[in-house]
Amino acid sequence: MQGRKGRAITYIALLLAAILTIAAFLSACAEAETPPAGDDLPPAADSGEDDSGEEEEGESPEYYTRFEENGKEYVYFGHAAGEAADADLNNALTNLKESGTVTADADGFYNYNDKKYVCVVADEAAAGRRLHDGSTIEAGKEYFFEYSPVKWRILAINDGVAQLLSEQVLGAAVFNPAGSFNSTTGLTTNGEKANDFNASYLKTYLNGSFKDTLFTESESSYLAGGADAVGLLTLEQIDAYDLKEEEGYMMAVSPTEYLVAEGVEVSKIGNDYYSAWWLATPGKASTAASLVSAGGQYGEYYEDTVSAVHGLRPAIALRL
Repeated sequence: MQGRKGRAITYIALLLAAILTIAAFLSACAEAETPPAGDDLPPAADSGEDDSGEEEEGESPEYYTRFEENGKEYVYFGHAAGEAADADLNNALTNLKESGTVTADADGFYNYNDKKYVCVVADEAAAGRRLHDGSTIEAGKEYFFEYSPVKWRILAINDGVAQLLSEQVLGAAVFNPAGSFNSTTGLTTNGEKANDFNASYLKTYLNGSFKDTLFTESESSYLAGGADAVGLLTLEQIDAYDLKEEEGYMMAVSPTEYLVAEGVEVSKIGNDYYSAWWLATPGKASTAASLVSAGGQYGEYYEDTVSAVHGLRPAIALRL
């Protein structure tokens, strides 16, 4: 009996010793200093800096959208009248306009369901042309076109400046108007060569009202080139950027549906419409300038008199 009692006392003593040890350990932990941030604590909350060390607060608002499609890089920048509203929506907008429920704002846009539309009366030259929804254009009828972001192909990026080319023909104009040059000498009334893009009416137009329709004043501030920010490609640039050789990239380009309805000159290839577009390279003739044909051909044999109207496929340099 005595042996059993002694062993019980021993067990109790050991238990008390263990309790005292645990208590001492907990007391020491409570008195220990909190470890500094970055040792064993979770990462601190976002401080407002990105991985580059630049603060996010105060950055310029996003003025373009960059994306990849079929292995190529693009940018949405600026706005233009593009795709036509489907037949049902077009009829609805026409009725709302006639009833006065939807009216043009100060800039001439019709705002509906958080989108802007441009309304035009179809030109006689557009009669019979088909829109993307299968409807046929009727001359004299009103059509609404969504004012949407312009899609640009990234050709190259150097020092944060992207060289861009529009994916569609965005306008049409003469290189130099008839009567502004001598058809024999090929010189303008100012003594400039009629096929010199840098001295042309077309360059002035591209960097004037044409640019103003595409970009806001704020957007224009991100363009490189100053007063000459909007230009055209040259024959040499087409080859330098390997545009024709790139798989799946066509030199034949469609105009916007807005231009189709306005009666811009087009060639129908298959089910689509294509427009010839000016280049900034002079033609062989003193009164001719180079172009890319509606079928996508270009070279020394593809040119037209500077007084002809052809499509505009602008090239710009955008600060990213």
